[in-house]
Amino acid sequence: MDTSHLAQHAGTAGALFASIFVVATTTMRTMIPLRVFVILANVVLILTAIPTHNFLVMGVQAVMLHEAGFIGSRDILDGEAGFFRMAGSDRFRPDILVGGLQQDWQMLRGSFKVYPACRWIASAIEAFKLAFEESGLSMQDIEDIHVESFADVAEKLMSRVPVNAVDAQFCLPYLLGVVASGEPAGKAWFSPAALGRKDILEVAHLVRASVNADMDALMRGEERRPAAMVTVSGKGRSTMRYIDAPLGGELRPVSEAMVVQKAIENFGFSPSQSHDLADRYLSLGCCPDVHLLMVEFNSLMSNARS
Repeated sequence: MDTSHLAQHAGTAGALFASIFVVATTTMRTMIPLRVFVILANVVLILTAIPTHNFLVMGVQAVMLHEAGFIGSRDILDGEAGFFRMAGSDRFRPDILVGGLQQDWQMLRGSFKVYPACRWIASAIEAFKLAFEESGLSMQDIEDIHVESFADVAEKLMSRVPVNAVDAQFCLPYLLGVVASGEPAGKAWFSPAALGRKDILEVAHLVRASVNADMDALMRGEERRPAAMVTVSGKGRSTMRYIDAPLGGELRPVSEAMVVQKAIENFGFSPSQSHDLADRYLSLGCCPDVHLLMVEFNSLMSNARS
């Protein structure tokens, strides 16, 4: 039987594991005894009953060199002539990659969605809600809704009759119609009943959008900030509101209470169970066994679905 292909695969695997092990031992302590690794490499040779392959020789030699104290280059990956620069780009900037490490936490720049819709249109939804409430108009009094925002809103997010609940999250006219109906933000926005409501769809057909150059530049810039201005007109008067950044982001953070309340509303359990789970998640740092908490949560989810 021709075992040459086995030799190549075994040799490649041996070299790979040996190389990884050598790199690891130059940067951290390992719990795997070095001798065990050498023995395993030789076992591969014996089991395959093949002549020593070049790849495997290099792997074993690497281990032996390590035993002899050779450490190799410590900046082989990110040095001036390192792998990242040579195999990637001569513009590779490790200082940017690791700058502010353990000091500047990007996670804190995450955002919280106040509305169950595409975040790009959150500012427009909020601007409409405020303008509509301030106008004193009823849903039936609305004659025109003018949205000014960045180009993608006018070009891609203006479908008036959503195909389904997923599509509806990206249909700004429909969403403004739901807001005008007074339905609180949540899953009810996308129920079959809401998707088929005649009054909501009538308001959706009153929405028009135009591109605001300043807002478009703001969205295309480094901040990627979706600002919007909405004017609601009816009964001979117009009310306008401008939102320069979505609520729930770094520029306009929301309170912890609002985050917890949304979680409780979306758990779908009984009020007491939902409040208890929220309290326990907020104190995860003191939880003796997080696994048990997750098991309990999954059990509640299963019962809620059945």
